[in-house]
Amino acid sequence: METNLIKVYDATLLSSSKVYQINGTHCRYLGDEGSIQHPQYLFVPLPNQRKKVSAQ
Repeated sequence: METNLIKVYDATLLSSSKVYQINGTHCRYLGDEGSIQHPQYLFVPLPNQRKKVSAQ
């Protein structure tokens, strides 16, 4: 099965209804926190994904 990955360069395009691949782990976007100068984006691995993801 071929997967077409699209890079996301604009954080406003992140959606909790989409699945993202981060370092080989499939994740769902939860939201963001932090400040405008130092945003942090929260992702949670999908079921059966072993890695814990902390993308900043």
